[in-house]
Amino acid sequence: AQIRDGRIRGLDLHLERLRSASVELFGRALPEDLVRAHLRTALAAAPAADLSLTATVSSTAGEFTATEADLALLVRTGPPSTGPGGPLALAAVEHERFLPHIKHVGEIAKTHLLRQAAA
Repeated sequence: AQIRDGRIRGLDLHLERLRSASVELFGRALPEDLVRAHLRTALAAAPAADLSLTATVSSTAGEFTATEADLALLVRTGPPSTGPGGPLALAAVEHERFLPHIKHVGEIAKTHLLRQAAA
């Protein structure tokens, strides 16, 4: 999310996406008040009112396991982003992303399918 003047536009939508993706991937989600508290802590420690913020939920058991474990939240901040400037040259490349409706990092297909099989 992009933070401007210490505010997150569409915070409710970001939180809902994080919650629904967590439920789909892990069968549960972190409490919203806990997520909000971590976001507030990150914003309070930020060097400026404008920044980029990323919140990532993961299982403490790691990837490639169907073991039930606690969920962890990583909140990362960085310089604000305004996107690329000027004209862009783009090329179309065919690609099919696994679980395209969920924002994710790395290779989650094996973990997700393993958890489904174990359930």
